Amino acid sequence: MQNSFHCGIEVNVEQLLLFCGTFNVGAKAPPLDSLRPWLFLDHQLCHIYVITLQEIVELNAKHFILTDDTNQKLWNQKILDELGNNFDMV
Repeated sequence: MQNSFHCGIEVNVEQLLLFCGTFNVGAKAPPLDSLRPWLFLDHQLCHIYVITLQEIVELNAKHFILTDDTNQKLWNQKILDELGNNFDMV
């Protein structure tokens, strides 16, 4: 689709589908059931998915001193598995 702005420059306009979501995971591992409904994957795929996870670790003094990225790795893999091979995580 082409669109002309008031300055006379012609540009191509295309639709960009963007999903933005946040999930308070409460320091839990990903669920066994699918994230597809939350990510709207049974509808048209988005071009970009912006996903934030809250409370991926327990909020206590121990986790401020020691680092444990087990939950982060599990959630990353779960999300990548749900989205499929057409997406890269950055």
